[in-house]
Order: sequence, then structure tokens, then C-alpha cells
Amino acid sequence: MDAVIPYLLKSFLISGAFTIYYWLVLRNRKFNHYNRFYLLFTIAASLGIPFINFRLYSVKQPHNNLATIVLKVIGATGTETGDSGFSWEYILPAAAFLISFILVILLLAQIKKVNLIKRKYPCISINGVDVFLTDLDEAPFSFGNNLFWNKSVDMHSEEGRLIVEHEMAHILGKHTYDTLISQFAARIFWMNPFFTIIQKELSLVQEFIADEKAIKGNDPVMFARMLLQSHNEGRYLEIEHSFFHSPIKRRLFMISISPEISYSFLRKICTLPLVLIILLIFSISVSNAQTDSTKNTDSSQQKKIEAERKANPFNQFEPGYAPDAEEIKKLCIQIVTNPPTNRIYFVNGEQVPISKVKQLKYEAITDMQLLPPEDALKKFSVTGEKGVIVFLTKK
Repeated sequence: MDAVIPYLLKSFLISGAFTIYYWLVLRNRKFNHYNRFYLLFTIAASLGIPFINFRLYSVKQPHNNLATIVLKVIGATGTETGDSGFSWEYILPAAAFLISFILVILLLAQIKKVNLIKRKYPCISINGVDVFLTDLDEAPFSFGNNLFWNKSVDMHSEEGRLIVEHEMAHILGKHTYDTLISQFAARIFWMNPFFTIIQKELSLVQEFIADEKAIKGNDPVMFARMLLQSHNEGRYLEIEHSFFHSPIKRRLFMISISPEISYSFLRKICTLPLVLIILLIFSISVSNAQTDSTKNTDSSQQKKIEAERKANPFNQFEPGYAPDAEEIKKLCIQIVTNPPTNRIYFVNGEQVPISKVKQLKYEAITDMQLLPPEDALKKFSVTGEKGVIVFLTKK
């Protein structure tokens, strides 16, 4: 559960950044196809980027509490685990999951409802599209490769022809898949308001695309008049594309505005720096200043110990430690070359001076032991400052 909350917070921040850019720069501009891709990419990026675990640079934890929380969310890897026992902290996430589950079930019920409609009404095929002739007030609307038509509307009239072209644009553009993706994201992550905004904007962008297709080569004034006359208080099924029941005001606005937009290329290309900035922000790792200080101190101490060992490798062994053959060889070479003066030496049970030690040959030594002062005192009744070194040689 500790990994879920950082993931949701990251997703919230990413979707918020993309949505704000869309609202300020791209919304209500005739970038309909680009905006469709942008909104779908926003969903994918918001759900995918938090899974990416890479670190380009690190910053020290600031003293400001708010900044600390933000940076910890950004730098969280999502791999932390906590106590697996029951906690009241699990109730809220469990409730959120339950709400998501219910919302998804309701969405699946809407899809099931459409499939039931298909079984109830007769079907004809037009250019590979299944057209169901219904008496539903919601019709005409499209879902998938299906067009649900209201029999009271003459399909061959000027009005009917425009509606058919509009719905065909939805069908051929595969807009149902976009709708399902955004609907599932908005319902599963209902606690993220930006997904709901994205879902609604994507639905409208699809209408703009279909309207643009329908009025191509036709009279836009007549098309707009038809929208106004046909609007009936916005009743519609969320998962279908209904011609009459989408927000009319913005559709009329998008029909009337000029396709010429200032800085249109710049508005689109600036999306790339936005993506890069988000990736860079989420590549930050947060380190604790006190921990870094402790690490630096430990590192300095370790370097000092290593330097002492290099200066006198003999000191790396505790008294009483019996080195292996390779270690004996290294030690013997150093002891013979420059025997430490703070130890007493015994060769084959006999105490010898340092000068005698210098005459030893490694090939002649069969064993070596390091005895601490207390053990040396018990065994030989003598001791040195650092103890006794005992050699056994070939006879």
C-alpha cells in the first residue's frame, strides 16, 4: 500500500501538468486530431511515467516541510514496504478501490446495455457498418462499428445525410476505443479529477472531428441550425457518440472559428519540452543531509583505516587470528623486511631477537600465529606491547 499512494500522487502531478498546458495552449483551437492524440498521450504518460525508475541527480532534503513532502513524492521509487499487519490506514485505500470497482461495473453495464439494444432491433449493413433501426430517443448514436438510427429521421434527407456523415466519422475514426480508454481511466482513478477533465475534453474533441468531417463540402450555417433545432436537454449515454446530445455551445463555436491559429506549430512542438521537463523532475532522488554527513564521516574513517593497513598490513589481523597460506606469505615478507618492534618473536618455541627474524625465509616457515598479550603471558610468561608472534619452521 505504501507504493500505491506515491504512484497516485505522481500520476496526479503529471496529469495536472499536461492538462494545464492543454487548457492554456491547445483547448478551443482547431488542432482536433493533434488534441485527440495529446489527450490520449496524457493518460498514457500519467499512468506510465510513475513506473519508470531512474535517477539522474540527487538533491538534499530541504528544511521546508512542504518542499520535503513534494520532493519525497517525486523521488519515491514505489518499492517501499511497511508493516503487513492490519492498520486503519488501509480502510481509506480499500474504500477508494471499492468505489473504483463499482464505477467500472456500471461502465460495463452500459456496454452490456448497448449489446442488448443490438439484439432487440433489426439490422442492415451500409458500407460495412451495422445500422440498427430503433425507436430510441437517444438515437442516432454510434458505438464501435455500429450505428443506432432513429426510424423517425429520414436517412436520405439533407439532415439525415449530415448525421450519417457525422456518425461515420466516429466509426471510421475508431473513437469508441478512445472513449473506453478515457472512461476506464476516469473511473478507476476517480480520485484524480484531471482524468475526468481529460475524458470530457476527449469526448468533445471527437465531436469536433466528426463535425468537421460532416460540414466538409456542406453549408456550416445549415449544420449549425440543425444542431440548435435538434438539441434536447443533453440526454445521452456516456459511452456512445450521440449526434444530438453533446454540448452544443462549444461545437457551434468550433464550427465558426477560423482554422488559422497564431503560433500553431510552436503550440504543438512545446509539448516535447514539457515531457522532457516532467521526466527530469521525476528523475530527482532526495537524500537526507544528516545521512550524507554520516556517510562522509564513515567514508573518511574508512579511508584512514585503509591507509594504515597499506602502511602496515600486519595491523589488519586481530590478535589470535591464524592467517592462511597466502596471508602468511605476505606477512612474512613484510616481517622479514621490517619486523614490528612492539612484538616479541618465538621461532620453534624459542624467543629470538629481531635480527634473527630477519634471517627467516618464507619457504622454511610452516605456520605462524598471532597471540595477544594475555595469551602470550600464559604460554611463554612474556608479552610484548602488541603480543607475541610464533613461527614454526622446517627442521
